[in-house]
Amino acid sequence: MKKSFIAFFVKTLFILSVVIFFSECKKKEPIETCSDGIKNQNETNIDCGGTCDACPLPSPSLSAKIDGNSWAPSGIPSMPGHAIYSSTNGGALVISGSDYTGTGIAIFTLSISDTCSIQLGNFGLGKSTGLFYFLSGPPLYCMIDSGEINISKVDTLHNIIDGSFYFDCNDTSGTHFHHVTDGVFKNISY
Repeated sequence: MKKSFIAFFVKTLFILSVVIFFSECKKKEPIETCSDGIKNQNETNIDCGGTCDACPLPSPSLSAKIDGNSWAPSGIPSMPGHAIYSSTNGGALVISGSDYTGTGIAIFTLSISDTCSIQLGNFGLGKSTGLFYFLSGPPLYCMIDSGEINISKVDTLHNIIDGSFYFDCNDTSGTHFHHVTDGVFKNISY
């Protein structure tokens, strides 16, 4: 009887130690945090949004081809792009950017909306709706003759817009004609 009790005790001790050993080896799930480098807990990006702090907004950009040459605001000081929106008088929007050399684009849209918000869509550009300018050397202002601006995204939560544009313009003396094509603006706040 003593032998069977010892055998039972040894078997029980062995089984208990195996159970304890394997239960301690169980993989522990990491604690989800806002700094774990993983997109979890309803985050909209890695470690931001959802239950974490808001994600940073993407940088604004504005670019175009001016007479076939690529242009984008660069250098310091420069304004990569910004917009001003006024809901009065049918909704007017100004999108502009400039670089350290004094080259810039400003597009003024008139009556782009019948409501008090920026609307998606294509809007014609013409006289008195914008300009392209050089301020380095003798100033040159080129007023828009014709063109179009397309508002392709309106983020009313963050007040940013995306879109594209093109236009033809003449300077005030009528001696300089320019084509502004492939214009793009992204993440422009208003």
